[in-house]
Amino acid sequence: MASKRIVAIGGSDAGISAALRARELDPDSEVTVVAADAYPNFSICGIPYYVSAEVDHWSELAHRTLADLKATGMQVRIDTLATGIDVTGKRLAVRDAEGRTEELSYDALIVGTGAVSVRPPIEGLSGPDTLGPKDGVHLLHSMGDTFGIMQSLAARRPKSAVVIGAGYIGLETAEALTTRGVRVTQIEALPEVLPTMDRELGALVHSEVEAHGVKVIPGIQVSAITRDASVYRLRVRATGPDCRTFTHGTDLVLVVGVRPDAALAGSRWFTDSPRHPGGQGLRRRRRPRRPARPRSRGRRTGLDTGDCAARRSPSAWTRARPPSSTACRSTASANSPPPAPPPLDPLGRGPDRGPGMDARTPPRRAAPDAGRLLTRRARQWPGWAPAGLHQRH
Repeated sequence: MASKRIVAIGGSDAGISAALRARELDPDSEVTVVAADAYPNFSICGIPYYVSAEVDHWSELAHRTLADLKATGMQVRIDTLATGIDVTGKRLAVRDAEGRTEELSYDALIVGTGAVSVRPPIEGLSGPDTLGPKDGVHLLHSMGDTFGIMQSLAARRPKSAVVIGAGYIGLETAEALTTRGVRVTQIEALPEVLPTMDRELGALVHSEVEAHGVKVIPGIQVSAITRDASVYRLRVRATGPDCRTFTHGTDLVLVVGVRPDAALAGSRWFTDSPRHPGGQGLRRRRRPRRPARPRSRGRRTGLDTGDCAARRSPSAWTRARPPSSTACRSTASANSPPPAPPPLDPLGRGPDRGPGMDARTPPRRAAPDAGRLLTRRARQWPGWAPAGLHQRH
């Protein structure tokens, strides 16, 4: 009889890695992986290189084949969607591709549901007139999205494309389309490409991308994607921080960006946990800021890991929205000046924000005192001292 039943939700890197490690540490355990699609353990980050034809066949994106995974002794249930978790009863509700439902019992649960594509608040991406792959408008995250893009490239033979989003995958996608001979315009809502990096680094990447023929337009908000049936083209309408709008015609539109798929972990099933009320039945793994302290075993039976570990923060689309976006919609002229920023105090500070920062800028964390930081490090790691610092005798 198996010593422990472990269920991992998610067939991407986090879920598969955790399941393989569980089998390695406890070969007698019964490990089951629940994957929502038919492509477990595929390199999602390698998708742009399949689009550019640098990867010959999509199967080469697999880190391990389904047969390789099953050879380790784990069970892999593909095309199976996890729909709910009963924390108290330690049961996972699943539904297969044919609609059959089932409950899986577990002793330990790993939630690695990953991320899902973002649908920004853009006209044409939601509502009754939503545009999709048949119109040349694509989201890019999964293997299914990839196959749709490849079909559009073969059927439409686009000469131009707009990539909305200039993060890592967005830049790689622009590179892939450029390699195929497509003229690419890249739009980013934040002030610079690679918005998670320092702006100086983003500016260097910006220059390098433009040197390879990509037109990069940062700091503008896409408001609508429409179809022009008369010329079989798409039109992308965007608004800048100065309230000026422009329309760009293109053959293909790719929207790149993801958000944590935390719907399952935030469902009402977690409110049934008497030990952790209010949906705290799982322990979230975060980047440690100090050496891990010993924890008592058996307190929790779940762990969520990977891209699904969400952090509450404003989305880029909220932070990047021009301050005068409402005024832009209400004024008749697009050339009207935007409203003035909030007034500064005599020291040049915005409301509770610091020098030169207005109310739209997130507050900065105060820099730690160097002496206290060194003292705290020395207490945490006995014998530690920074390079070049020696005690005097």
